[in-house]
Amino acid sequence: EEEPLYTSPPVLLLSLAVSLVNACVAMTEPMIPLFLSSPPFSYSTRDIGLVFSAQAGAYLVCTPVFGGMSDGVRGRTPYMVLGLFLCAGGMCIMLSTEEVGVTVAGLALVGAGIAAVDAPSVPPSPPPPHPQARGSGS
Repeated sequence: EEEPLYTSPPVLLLSLAVSLVNACVAMTEPMIPLFLSSPPFSYSTRDIGLVFSAQAGAYLVCTPVFGGMSDGVRGRTPYMVLGLFLCAGGMCIMLSTEEVGVTVAGLALVGAGIAAVDAPSVPPSPPPPHPQARGSGS
């Protein structure tokens, strides 16, 4: 008898990695605005949004990069582990400074880490069909 999918160790590890990364996002979204809106920063809502764009921008750039690399020879696991370390490092950097530039760098690392975990967790897309496989067309 085949074991249920939810008891498979790879599925459990994948679920744990994705959950940890999502916890990173869930912690930064309420924490950073409070941090940046209080002294010594006292940033406006617009400026806080601009600081947050570092995380979104890093995610946008890194997702296709890590997705493509994870389909290669090394497989998905090393990139997911790297992503967990990037998230942890980014969180430590953000919490250890009072400088906005360093906070932005930490957020960018978190965004790259999220991409490194999320992109390999999605199954690869099937290749596009060959143009001649659609039929004669005449």
